[in-house]
Amino acid sequence: MTILVEALVIARKELTELARQPKVLLLIVLGPFVVLAAFGVGYRNEEVALRTVFVGPLDSPYEEAVNRYADAIEAYIVPVAFTSDFLAATEDLRADRTDIVIVLPPGVEAATLEGRRSEIAVIHNSIDPIEQIGIDFATEVAVRELNATVVSATLDELLATARTVDNIVDVQLETRLAPDERAELDDVRALVDKVLELEAGTLARPFTGDAESLVRTFVRPEQHVAPGATGLLIQHLGVSIAALSLVRDDRRGLLTDYRLGPASVVSVMLGKLLSLSGITLVAGSLMTSLQVVFLDIPFRGSVLDAALVLIGLATASVSFGLALATLSRSELYATQSAMIVLLIALFFSGFLLDLDRIRPPFDAIANIIPAAPAIAALRNIQLRGTGSGSAILVLAIQSILGMGAASLLLARRWRTS
Repeated sequence: MTILVEALVIARKELTELARQPKVLLLIVLGPFVVLAAFGVGYRNEEVALRTVFVGPLDSPYEEAVNRYADAIEAYIVPVAFTSDFLAATEDLRADRTDIVIVLPPGVEAATLEGRRSEIAVIHNSIDPIEQIGIDFATEVAVRELNATVVSATLDELLATARTVDNIVDVQLETRLAPDERAELDDVRALVDKVLELEAGTLARPFTGDAESLVRTFVRPEQHVAPGATGLLIQHLGVSIAALSLVRDDRRGLLTDYRLGPASVVSVMLGKLLSLSGITLVAGSLMTSLQVVFLDIPFRGSVLDAALVLIGLATASVSFGLALATLSRSELYATQSAMIVLLIALFFSGFLLDLDRIRPPFDAIANIIPAAPAIAALRNIQLRGTGSGSAILVLAIQSILGMGAASLLLARRWRTS
């Protein structure tokens, strides 16, 4: 009985403490709901049309077919341009100005009459296994529509040939066959003989399709996930230790000592940024190294680029955590806030789904999440072997803004306390 009474007293104490912190209750209850609601409203539950450059001979039937069937395939493919310059098209692909390049083969009519199928090459630069499934489907759609175009054109030609034969037969019935007409009839017979020799499958499906990636090495799903997991964990570590560090200093009275002593707001924040970013950076470097050594995660890019991204991610995450801590009055509030930030990053950083699948204005949430540019950069460095792009600049801006916000908020607390 005594144990039960003691347990009830402790339970009442915990409930009383929570009741005295209504902001924590709101954060725990409404925080996840708001994040999930934003993701549910912002998520595009449909196929994202791929920006496509077609490469083929200029002034060919291909160009006319692309224009004719643009409306029929717009749900899967958005034609950006039709060109004969393959190198320029692949450069657009590398620069992310287009999603896929479809290379249309020349000499299709001759190949079809010889009983051979022509291959359409679909080139992409994706390392996301899920996105590659969509590209394979787009390849099937493109091949199907082009097959329909060729079959229609072939049938039109056969109908024209039949009309020619019919006209010649009518002339033969009325008059004797002239020499030029006999020669024309011989040409028609030769064409009909070629068509009759074709296999039905080749005539019905003259094209085949094959999707290829500029990234020549196949990327397994776990390899694609690993850099994203690293980015999320580093961000969560930086945000959590920064938020808890400042809140604990406040609880122990150290911030009051800093305020009464010679320390300034900038020196306090800079000292915490240097130490906590160093801890986060060491942990992130170890995580990346262990992935490469023990989990067979590739590392094809520059170590310097990866190091700069990890430094930027660590400083941006700690800056975010310090700004968050200035709004927190307890360790519980800081801990729950850090978890909400992790939940936001899980949905809006590109870790689970490509950011193209998030509708505006919800896709702008990624601009405040340090993990978003870091995940894209780490995937490019480790899996593609390319550079970090603009990620380092974005992380630097986030760090500056986070430190500025944290310093201003702490200075405001010191003035009002």
